Amino acid sequence: MTRPTPDGSTGRGRAVTVLAIDGPLEVSVSGGAERAVAHVSGEIVFDNAGRLLKVLSQAALAGPAGLDVDTTAVTFADSSGLNALLELRSRALAAGRQLTLRPGGCVGRLLDLTGTREVFTPAPGAPAVVPNLGS
Repeated sequence: MTRPTPDGSTGRGRAVTVLAIDGPLEVSVSGGAERAVAHVSGEIVFDNAGRLLKVLSQAALAGPAGLDVDTTAVTFADSSGLNALLELRSRALAAGRQLTLRPGGCVGRLLDLTGTREVFTPAPGAPAVVPNLGS
């Protein structure tokens, strides 16, 4: 399904494509001529991580510069979600694209617990290190 962007336009490559990947996971991808932005919400688990990787990989490779991934609305992510994000990063780098990540609380904690936050480029305006909100 394609929805107009918040400014109401659908032309110039600014359309937002919303995909319900599997039950509790939704991804919306919008993009301009150079970079795409993906907003991921819901739960990333074994059953949907492969499809998430496919959708985000296509978005990352579509433009000449790369993809910004916003996971601030992700409510749960297991190791399959982490593996999907790491594989996405590898694919983007292999294709000469930049991947930036805006991790939310859930994804941020997963990155911190596994020591993988440093391998991702923070999205513009996102803190490089999120303070530990719980022990």
